[in-house]
Formats: sequence, C-alpha cells, structure tokens
Amino acid sequence: MRFAEPQQLAWLALWAVLVGLFVWRESRKRGLLRRFAAHPMLARLACDDSPARAFTRLFLLSLAGALLIVALARPQWGLKLEKVERHGLEVVIAMDLSRSMNATDYQPDRLAVAKRELSVLMKELAGNKLGLVGFAGSALTFCPLTMDEGATGLFLEQMSENMMPVPGTAVGDAVRESLKLFSREHQGARVIILLTDGEDQGSDPLGAAREAAREGVEIYALGLGNPEGAVLTGVTSESGAPVVSKLDEKTLQGMAEATGGKYFRLDEGGNGTQDLLVALSQVEKKRIDSQMSRRYTERFQIFLGMGLALLLGEQMLRGRRRRMA
Repeated sequence: MRFAEPQQLAWLALWAVLVGLFVWRESRKRGLLRRFAAHPMLARLACDDSPARAFTRLFLLSLAGALLIVALARPQWGLKLEKVERHGLEVVIAMDLSRSMNATDYQPDRLAVAKRELSVLMKELAGNKLGLVGFAGSALTFCPLTMDEGATGLFLEQMSENMMPVPGTAVGDAVRESLKLFSREHQGARVIILLTDGEDQGSDPLGAAREAAREGVEIYALGLGNPEGAVLTGVTSESGAPVVSKLDEKTLQGMAEATGGKYFRLDEGGNGTQDLLVALSQVEKKRIDSQMSRRYTERFQIFLGMGLALLLGEQMLRGRRRRMA
C-alpha cells in the first residue's frame, strides 16, 4: 500500500493528542463526581453513560477519526499499466543571430527583445515539442525537438551572435535546417516560428517556404525592426558608409502565406507575441508522444466508508443514552 498524499497522515498525531485530552477530561470529571455520589447514582445525577458505554463511544469516535484521516491521505494499492498519449505541436523556433539584430531601433536592441519574447513563447508552449535553430550567414541546430523545458531554456541562454561562424543573414537556410528536425512519423501540425528582421542575402527564403509547404509545415513569422531602417553601430560597408538594416515585411509575409501560416510584427513592447499564440492555439493538435504509465488504484473509499459507519454507530449509542436518560 502507498499513499498519494502522505503528508496528510501528520493529522493522526494531532488527533491522538485530542483523543488523549478527551480521555483525561472524562476521567477527571468522573473522579470529581465520585466525591459527591455513590457509583449507582452517577448516571442519574449527571445524565452520563455507564463506563462501558462511554468507553465504546470513545473507541468508535477515535477509530472513525483515524480512518477518515487515512482516507484523506488517499491510500492506493493495485498497480495498473496504462498507455498515456500527449497531444500537441512540433514547433521549431528559428532566431536570427546576425549583426542586424544588434540594431538599436528597439531597446536595448532587437536581439534582446527577441530573446525576451522567445522566453514568453517557450513558457506558453510548454507541453509541446520544441526545438531551437539559430542563424546568421548559415543555420545551426541549438536544440533538437524535445519536451524538456529545462533543455530548451538552457540553449536559449547560450544563443548569441558569437556562436555563428558565418556572418550575414540566410533566412532560407534557417527554414531548411528547421525542416531537418521534424520527425517523419509525426502526422500532426508542424510549425516553424521565425524571429527575424527578414533581411536575406541570397538564400531564397520564398523557395525554402515552398519546400516547407510541400512537407506540410507552416511558417509563422515575427518581424523585428522598423521598415524605415536603423543604422548598425560600428558596422560599415566596404566603402565606409554606415549600414542600415530594415525590416523586410514583404518577404516574411510571403513566406507565411506560402505555407498557410501567418505573419505578425513584433514591436518593442512585445505586441505580436500574444497574436501568434492565439493563432497557434487554433492549430489542430495531434499525438506527439505516448508512453506506458503506472497507475495505482484509489482505495480511500474503503477507509471513508468504515469511518462514516463508525461515526453512525457512535451517534446511535449517543441517541440510546439520551432515551434512557
């Protein structure tokens, strides 16, 4: 036998103390009565039980309370094996780690806002399979699809521009790398979430989106930055001119539409994240995991029933005493 809530058994100690105090009070009361009346007159003077009946009532009440506390701790025995299935989405989040994400049109910069909102997304999407891809001029898998929230959170902390060996921005390569992570046997919804300013340097993002559509993968894009552009601090072109990074909403909208997904603009205050979550909540969820789970049979009903029966018996004795009095 095991208890699902063993901490409830601590109430047995308090119950034992209360029963002890009651016994002491009854013994003291009977001792005082004996000073004023002979034993045969006690019941008549005090309208009290005989010692045998009083002991029986106390025993029934004490045992009933103990059984009810045991029932509260939820005793269980009898092991069953059950197949437990989890339903959800397979979601790969691809985050832009290129130099353009250091633009300060968002404070402190685009990358900091993206990582903050990604933390919100991962928390809200807990229970689904999540994977992480980072990209700049090439794309790298930081975390494969997993339901381990601790693992995805740990890899998120490590994602930075310094982790990317090739400079530039290859949005199409990010989609292709993300597609590699999905399990082929999964028949449910598969989603890629892109967090990027959308600037691309020759990786054919629309072509990559069409590849995703053929595999039944939807792209949901969160665009960061201003369409008017922002100057990248400390970055210049070959001619020495300042480099301006602009949000390319047209490309991101085209990628989302090509796969049946949606595009949202993520502003500095985080608006866009909740719209994305609402959209994902409407996507049909399928089985993403199954495993055998051990389940014990609840037996608290036995102890609850015995406890209530003893309380009923104690009440019947109490009613009999009153009729005799």
